[in-house]
Amino acid sequence: MNRRALARPDGGVIAAFDGLRGALAWWVVLGHISHTIGLGEGRFGATLSALLRANLIAVDVFIILSGFVILRLLDLSRPALGAYLAQRAFRLFPLYLCVLALSVAALPMMQTALTMTPFETGRNALRLAQVESGVTNLGAHLLTHLPLLQGAVPHHLLPHTAYTLVGQAWSVSLEWQFYLLAPLCLIALRSGWRLGVLGAVLLGASALPGFESGFIGRAWPMFAVGMATYLWARDGGMWPGIGLALAAGAALVLVSPRVGAGVILWGGVCLSVMGAGGLGWIAKGLSARALRTQGARSYSIYLTHMLPLYAVMWGAAALGVEPSGQAVALWIGTVAGTAALSVLTYRGIERPGIAMGRWLTSGSASAAASSVPATGASGVVPRP
Repeated sequence: MNRRALARPDGGVIAAFDGLRGALAWWVVLGHISHTIGLGEGRFGATLSALLRANLIAVDVFIILSGFVILRLLDLSRPALGAYLAQRAFRLFPLYLCVLALSVAALPMMQTALTMTPFETGRNALRLAQVESGVTNLGAHLLTHLPLLQGAVPHHLLPHTAYTLVGQAWSVSLEWQFYLLAPLCLIALRSGWRLGVLGAVLLGASALPGFESGFIGRAWPMFAVGMATYLWARDGGMWPGIGLALAAGAALVLVSPRVGAGVILWGGVCLSVMGAGGLGWIAKGLSARALRTQGARSYSIYLTHMLPLYAVMWGAAALGVEPSGQAVALWIGTVAGTAALSVLTYRGIERPGIAMGRWLTSGSASAAASSVPATGASGVVPRP
């Protein structure tokens, strides 16, 4: 097996990971449709429905992948702190703020759609409670959503806060928290005692009551799995990587055993990228151009898909369409609407935002690059 195929010291793209993002994004979309309406009866329908509804596994793998990618970015590029944070902010906020504005404007429509829907599922009842909380306490929820910190607010202080205005953005809030924490992780990796202190703090955060999935204290083990994967791929038997993996494994037991499925899926993809016997077809399939195209748009797909879902739900109910017809409309309309909307938002908002972040920080990035050795020979994370 070639573990260096994962680390890619030349800074090159790992094509299978791009395709993986696309597959995961659409798993989330299809899962949310299934949570809304179900798939009918029968063994096949029930099995497929259960698989689609397990779409939180896809989000878990996204989180693990982010831990891998961000540590790799910091290690190989060594950006200045200000440039790193600015580029990460321009990666997330332009599209997120646009979707937030549209979602706030659409709250009455969402409330009506969830009230009128014939699909009386537990997920729809929960969504209705979340939307109603957003309508009732809009100002307070905006204060948490605008800085993308809704996931870091205890739910007993502001009910449903991570899910009220842009339900799926709880994981984007989590991502932003990780971006802010990642440089500290890098510092901690430079010595054993610092890593121990950070690990103790994060284990303590895991036990704090009142927080949900969008809090870094709940999800840091998944980021740690991705970071440990990069360290191992780069250096082999590296103690910080082993330490991170052990700490993450311990915390996963406390946080969510479900994450184990995501770790297994992540491990299978990594083994396929490394050329493990019999698994190469996975990496080859994920590297297909169609999936990599979807991977490039995965953030747009993930963040926008609930808008067409609610729009179709509202329109079909308002027109008095029969439940079976509404189900078909939701499958077709949500998928087609998400595909079209994600192309527009990727080209018109997401990609220009990324370019703007790079342009604004190009001076600092160039200065940082000129002050360090070439990447690949050495990196921010020291080798033992």
